[in-house]
Amino acid sequence: MADFAAGQTVSVDENLPEWLRNAILGITNPINQPFAHELWVTEPAALLAKVSVPVLILIGKKDLQVDWQADGAVFEAAAQDRRNITIAYAENANHVLKYEPRERSSLTAAEAASGYNADASVLDEESRGMISSWLDAHSRA
Repeated sequence: MADFAAGQTVSVDENLPEWLRNAILGITNPINQPFAHELWVTEPAALLAKVSVPVLILIGKKDLQVDWQADGAVFEAAAQDRRNITIAYAENANHVLKYEPRERSSLTAAEAASGYNADASVLDEESRGMISSWLDAHSRA
């Protein structure tokens, strides 16, 4: 991914798991590169320093794309001494804040992604409550 960030051609190691090879190929596909490259090299935590409006960062603990501990720690460090930033973690929410009943350790990336828009997929109730509470607290001008 360092090659991708530097704007160079990306070669994918065939020894990587298929799901990871597919993810890398999807990101580095020429049709996706302008958008994907901009996202890849952007440091959201660094951008928080420039934001003065209230911000809610909500990470699901069953998100396989964002690690609530590793990425959460980065956001927490960036938000230190910033009263406008709220960071919250929903116990059973996935990447799109839908309810995920299975244990995180048993999920595969393919299973997780296939449930994002499944007919039976519903918004995680804890996430909904966190968002609603945050909106209530910040809509009183």
